[in-house]
Order: sequence, then structure tokens, then C-alpha cells
Amino acid sequence: MKNKFLRSSIALLLISVMIVGCAGLRDDDQDIKPGTESSETADSSSTKEELSETEVEEDIDQTPTHFLNSADGNYSYVIDMSGNCLQTVDNRLVKKTLEDKYDDADLSNIRIVCGNLAFYGGYKHDDWDSYVFYVENMKTKEADIFLELEDDYFNKLDYYKGNIYIYYNEQEYIYTFHDDLTYEVKESGLSDFFEATKDLDVKYKSGDSCLSRQLDENGYVPALDEDKNLYTIKKDGTVTKLDVDVSEYSYQDFDKYGIIFIQYDDDYNYVKTIIVDPETSATKEFVADEYFNVRGVTNGICYYAYEKETDVYMMDETYYYAYDMKTGENTLVYSAKRTPGTSYGFGYGDSYDTFNGYLYVADVVDGQGKWLRINVKDDGGEVKDTDCVYKEINAFKYGTVEYDYSKVCCEKCGKPLVRAYQEYFVLSDEFSEYADEINNSIKENSVEDPGKIFDYSEDDCSYHEQHTDTLTDTYDKMVYEVDIIKDHYLTVDLSYYSMGVGAAHGYGAGYMLVYDLETGKQMGISDFFDGSEEEFKKLMADKTVEYFNSSEGEERNDNNSVGTDESIYQDAYEQAGFDTTHLEFYEDHVTLVYYQYEIACYAAGCFYIDIPYEDFHA
Repeated sequence: MKNKFLRSSIALLLISVMIVGCAGLRDDDQDIKPGTESSETADSSSTKEELSETEVEEDIDQTPTHFLNSADGNYSYVIDMSGNCLQTVDNRLVKKTLEDKYDDADLSNIRIVCGNLAFYGGYKHDDWDSYVFYVENMKTKEADIFLELEDDYFNKLDYYKGNIYIYYNEQEYIYTFHDDLTYEVKESGLSDFFEATKDLDVKYKSGDSCLSRQLDENGYVPALDEDKNLYTIKKDGTVTKLDVDVSEYSYQDFDKYGIIFIQYDDDYNYVKTIIVDPETSATKEFVADEYFNVRGVTNGICYYAYEKETDVYMMDETYYYAYDMKTGENTLVYSAKRTPGTSYGFGYGDSYDTFNGYLYVADVVDGQGKWLRINVKDDGGEVKDTDCVYKEINAFKYGTVEYDYSKVCCEKCGKPLVRAYQEYFVLSDEFSEYADEINNSIKENSVEDPGKIFDYSEDDCSYHEQHTDTLTDTYDKMVYEVDIIKDHYLTVDLSYYSMGVGAAHGYGAGYMLVYDLETGKQMGISDFFDGSEEEFKKLMADKTVEYFNSSEGEERNDNNSVGTDESIYQDAYEQAGFDTTHLEFYEDHVTLVYYQYEIACYAAGCFYIDIPYEDFHA
């Protein structure tokens, strides 16, 4: 559960940097077989089931060209032009090889897989000015650094025409790699283009396709000057100024059929969207009459999404549309509503991708988070399962997740004060004869009285003037994870987040419920710890000091920003107790959790300290 309050943002960020795949992959060269997870890559301690085998028809182009990714970043799926899964890569194994060889590597997610070669990039530890690119042969486990940039910007890492393309030093370069990790590098031949655009702001397509690919596929890229005049620039450096005023618009995306701009008013309210014809400068207004999110433009289709609020806070709906930029035809292709038990990231239009005419959407199918693909042209909008797992949801293996929604209004002025959305897990009868007793306890310990979450007892009604039906204090509690450990204990990990109207920031924390499946009893720390509460307090303090003397802890306690060994020990000792310590129980360890403000300032974030059971005296 580490860093669970950051995972949603990080996962989405990692999805946004997934890049295009590679050509000419041969089955006999693969370390991991197409569409399956090998015994070497399967993590026996993970809750992730073995991936379903994907059948690839012989007449389908099997050139891997793109990536889909699991929400946690652990797995990448190489897909072909038709959206078939060809290869599953366990990113953890690749990263481990690199991290074992390079101590200062701080790796982001996998960038490109090309046959046996995997390409990663990341900043060095403690050096945000140095970005390093690594290449690894997944079969031989050999790895090397092929590029290191100091104080320089890079963009559009891509696999195109059998080579690696990357932009840096105001130039695009082509790297040709071999299995022994040797390579040749040269410029991509865009000198005329870069000369023509040196004083212009080039507008790239969303995603990470390289500049050469964008120019080849679309014939041009758009650019703006400092006065927001719009131009098209071709590969040979030909610059054409378009006769259109986009000074009041914000660029969104483009392809060969048009350039998309959105207009907002001074209060950032949505006004309209236009599409500019790159050949004639003609404009036409987009069909949308309210704010929407462009998800990507591919093969003349603009996929976009509306996010609709419902009467129930946190249960909003997302509607995906396909707009044909040539004909103006607009088609609803998919709708999704958030599924309780999936935490954040489902149903908000964030889990998506576009490629080669397809829209990819992550949603829950038969209790499992899956990548689905939709092609409004070739498939008539039919939704197909890719067999690529986006997120394993343990809660649905062991039961279901329900929710309680409530809204509290001021007794004096009637204004809505708080909306509360609270989930609770429901265990299936097959896992315990005491399921009913356990479920009653889970609900009782999960759903709080929303009127007591915030204290309004001393409020003057003038404090509520800003409040509306959709602008209130909010409180959401999620079933973050569910597991059965040691084939004996049910663990329900709950996380919550509160936000007040006008507050500088919200506050998130959590707690874990533990039950003995053989007795139905709710378990506490004292049921597991073989010692007195005084011994427990000392152990927690010792483990906290030990953590802050580790490399990770020392980095986070830079210049004693958290404290000295003595002060940290004292703080940890005073907070510790059987009824006050945040402990989470896992198969082979417990995790001591300090939430924001508990041992350090808000900006320091949360701290997660793993303690083996043998040290815990369980």
C-alpha cells in the first residue's frame, strides 16, 4: 500500500509517457512469450493472476507498435496495429537489473521494448539536472547507458522504422541498436525543418510519437509565433501561414485532417472548440457545447470525453465520443461509471489511450480492471477486450464493495455542508462461516457519521455562503485493498480524504481492519504482538530511528528536517500504542505508517516502514 495517496497521480503520469513499440519482433527471440506471463516473470507474492493468453491470428500484422500498461506500472503490454497483445513485460525484472548495476538510477517506467531490448530513462538520485537513458537486453541481462543529458531538454522518444528516435540538443537523432547493445547514431535529416522553426513554437501531437513520424504521417506539424499566428511546417522546412485568428484559443491536438483549438472566457469557462483545415485555413465549430477532454486524434477521428456529475458524489459518469473530422459525424462509443472498490482512476476518463484509429479505455470487466479497445470506423464502435490487465482488484476475488452516500445540510440556513462517500467491503460467505458477523463489523468500522467528520457546531451561517449543491466540504473513503493472509486473516485496507471549501489542501490517511476468518473476531495489534505495550512502544521507536538512518530515510530527513535521532525516537515512542499506531499486516511483514503531520510536516508526505514478522515478535 506504500504511497497509496500518490499512486493515482503517478500511475496516470506513467501511462502518459508510454511510447510506441518496435517492428520485426520474432517469437523465437522473445524472453517472454506473446500474450502470456512466463514463470520467470510471475510474482508469486503478488495478487496478480497469470495473464490470459492472447490468440493472434496469422494474417494479422504482428509488428508491435504501441504500449498499454498496468495501473501500478509493473507490467507493459506490447500491442500490434490491430490492438492484439503480442508481449507482456514485467517491468520490475528489467528495472532490477538496471538498479543492481547502477546505484544512482532513479528509473521512470519502461519506455520502449524492441525484441529483447528494453529502454528506460530517469533522473539520477539527487541530481534533477542529469537525465540518463539505459538499454537492457532482457535475455542476456546485459545493460548499458547510451545517453546522458546534462541540463538539456529531451522529447518524443520513439521506435520508428527500425530505430530509436529521440529529440535533444535542438535536433532529432536516430539510434540503431544491436542485441550486444552496440549502436550507431546520426541526425534524422530535419535540419531544414529546425532552421525554419527556430523562432516558432512547434505544436506536437499528444503522445510520444517522434517528429519524423508525425511529419511522415500527417505531412506537416502546426506552430505558433509570439503573436499566436498559426503556421504549418513541412519536413523540408516549407512554412505556410494560415489565414485564421486563433489568438483567443488554446491548442489541443492535430492530425492531417485538422488542428484542434479550444476557447475559454476570462474566468476559464468553456466557450467553444474549432478545427482548422491545414490546407484551406477554413474553420468549423466542434459539436461539443460544454467542456470536454480531448483524448487523442488518430486516423481522422477525435476521441473525446465528457465527465458528468451525478446526484451521488464520487459516482460521476464518463461518456466517450468519436468525432469524424472529415464528415463531422459524432458517435457515442462508450460510457463508464465508477465502480466501488476500484479506488481512484476508473470512470474519470483518466485511464485511456489512443492509437491507429483505436480508443483504449480501462474499465472493470467481470471483477477485473481490463483494457478495452474501440474503433468507430473499422469495428463500428464494438467494444473488445484486449486481455491486457489494467488493475487486479482483490476485493472482487473475496466479495463485493458497497457504498454509503450522504449529504448534511445546515439546520439553520439549509445550505449543504458536506457530501460524504464511504465504501465498505462485503465478504463472500464461502470464505468464512462468520461472514455475516464480519460484514456487520466492517460496515460499522467503515461508515462514519458525516455530520461529525467536520465540526460545524460553532459555525455562523455566513461561513456557508459559498456552498452549493456541488461545492461543499467533501469526505471520501475508499476500500483500497483487500487480502487474505496466511490463509487465515482477512485484511481490509481503507483510505480516506477530506477537503474543506476554501482550504489550501486536503488531508488523506487510512487504517486497516483485520479479522480472524475462523472465529469472526476483529484483531488488534495486541493479538499479534508477543510482548507488553511498553516493549511495543520501544520497538516502534527503534524501527523509526533505524528507518531514518537508512539511505531512504536519510534522504527524506535532509538537514534533520524531521529531527535528530533523539527527537525522532521520542516522537515515535510517544505516539506508539496498541490502539494508536497505524500498522498494516501483510504476508511476510507489517508496515508501520506515519501519515502527514504525525512525525513530520505536511509537505514531507507519509512514511512507510516495513518490519519483518520475526522482528515484530508476532
